[in-house]
Amino acid sequence: MIVDDDPRYTEMLEIALAAEGIQATRIQDPREAQKAALARRPDVIVTDVTMPDMDGFALAAGLKADSRTSDIPVIFVSARSDGKHRAAGVARMGADYLAKPFSVPELVQHIRAALRGSLRGVER
Repeated sequence: MIVDDDPRYTEMLEIALAAEGIQATRIQDPREAQKAALARRPDVIVTDVTMPDMDGFALAAGLKADSRTSDIPVIFVSARSDGKHRAAGVARMGADYLAKPFSVPELVQHIRAALRGSLRGVER
């Protein structure tokens, strides 16, 4: 699942990931993403940090607080790449943190790493 308030960005990522064999769902509203995570159980969530109304950190905190979604790895992406901001993301249980701009192969590598470390395939 890709969560970002910019529909052009999420569309571009969805197409690029599909070319790499990764199916993604695009969602622009973090609150909708919380609902969709419960319903769809994505393998990984890639979320922007800075969004209006609710940021990616709040989205991840809500997911981690719910036992039904707490095992879904979250990869934060942000234009802010300073160490303090990155540490805050990891501290909020993100599987990873990528600074924008990043390459699609780099994102794919991080998604695959998150999948290897996730609880997918384990009975919940």
